[in-house]
Amino acid sequence: LCQEYSFQARPPLTATRGLDMADNDDFVVIPALAERLSPEEITTALNDIGAKASAVYDETTNELQSILREHDAVAILARFGSRFFAAQATPSNDQHWPAAQQHHLELLQAHALVNQLPTASNPGRVSDVVERVVELLEKNADAFRFRDTKAPPPGTEEKATRRLLLLDQMRGITQAVRGEFHPHQLDRYLRLVLKRIDTAFAEQHGVTATSLFDTLQNLLRLVEDRLNNHRRLAHRLFRCHKPNKAIKAYFAAFPQDASRQEEILSEIASIMRPEHTRHYLVEQAEAFLPAVYTLAPSDIVAAVPEGADAAAVSQAIRAWSLAFGDLKDRRLEHFYLANPVWDRPFILLSDGNTFWPSPASSLSFTFEMFELLMADHPVLLKKYEDARAVVLEDEIETLLKRSFPNARILRGLH
Repeated sequence: LCQEYSFQARPPLTATRGLDMADNDDFVVIPALAERLSPEEITTALNDIGAKASAVYDETTNELQSILREHDAVAILARFGSRFFAAQATPSNDQHWPAAQQHHLELLQAHALVNQLPTASNPGRVSDVVERVVELLEKNADAFRFRDTKAPPPGTEEKATRRLLLLDQMRGITQAVRGEFHPHQLDRYLRLVLKRIDTAFAEQHGVTATSLFDTLQNLLRLVEDRLNNHRRLAHRLFRCHKPNKAIKAYFAAFPQDASRQEEILSEIASIMRPEHTRHYLVEQAEAFLPAVYTLAPSDIVAAVPEGADAAAVSQAIRAWSLAFGDLKDRRLEHFYLANPVWDRPFILLSDGNTFWPSPASSLSFTFEMFELLMADHPVLLKKYEDARAVVLEDEIETLLKRSFPNARILRGLH
């Protein structure tokens, strides 16, 4: 923190100053901050960190909004979604990807929905814009966490201080941590609950809850398959080190770009070094990423299980959607701990298609998505809450019996 926000504390610890070295040198014990700084220095440090983090937050938020007002947010979100996918597939010890966590993608999506799409995007490389957005999001998310950092007022009781520290920790966890379940656990738990309310849910929404969940899973697989196919084609292209071979592979992999062949060849000849040809073509292929995350009405209909009402499913998808400009009146600082895209991850486009740049959110917030559909139906919501209670108690009983087979298990107690 001191380094990030330029607070000048005392000189760093050295092996001869306040450092306890273990006999085997496997680890180092560094004294707590309070042991190295006076109370006045601690107060100054904490207040400086909060003030400087707040300034960084304001600056990066304003620049993020400026970029999203002037550039094609769909293109940016699609590239960011692909980048998130690649980061999750990379072992954590192989490469650090800044701003590549799920909460960064959700944050960017909410910021994008503050504005209408520009009628004409600024010229220039989209990859340069995405690179700048990555830098801003990394700083912005970190600064948000620490912008409220400040020293407790003089005379504050220790209990109150601990409470403030706990609240700060809770904010950080809420902001960043995703996933109460593994996907297979989510599928099992949610189905156990939804099956109990299918009839009541269908009376209100025209489709059973489990059929709607099946549709969501089918759409998720569709996007995953498209993205895997795009990455496979791009990887095949990237392995072509010879320029002519790379060009041939590009138009074979992406024939929909054949109309730009002369333009692409001219640009390669004029500004590309031969060894950079494949890099340039892989970047050109990123223009097709928005199609990976775009669902036509026919895609949604095809994902609906046999016998379910496709119109009712499409209506539910719309209820789970926002459009560009819908968040213009929202307070931006609320996006970090109560992001509207958590239970409305789809984006309605003006052409009638649906854009879904963060499919992973549906694995983290499926319960919240279904609760959104039940919020205006008190009787249905009560049945859902009762169903959750029964399923949870069933699960607890199963786990206890498995762990303590000779014990007497009592349930339904108050």
